[in-house]
Amino acid sequence: MDAVVMAGGMGRRLGAEEKPLTALCGKPMISYVLSALLGSKNINHITVATSPRVKKTNQWLSEYVKAHKTCMSSRQKERGL
Repeated sequence: MDAVVMAGGMGRRLGAEEKPLTALCGKPMISYVLSALLGSKNINHITVATSPRVKKTNQWLSEYVKAHKTCMSSRQKERGL
C-alpha cells in the first residue's frame, strides 16, 4: 500500500511559519507522521505532497528523504499558475 501525506500548509493559526514543521515535544509534527508510516508493515512507499510556499518544509524533506529511501518528496503547483 502507498501513503500520501499532505504537507503544504502554512501554520499561521498555530503561531508557526509552516504547519508541517511546527514543533511538538521538540520534533516537527511531520516527523511523527513519517516515522509512523515508515514503521508500518503495510506501507511500501510514501509520497509527501507539498507546495512551493513551504520552502523550509521542502528543505527538511529533502534531507529526510536522503536518510529514508522509501520516502519521496513531491511538489505541487500553485492553483491558477
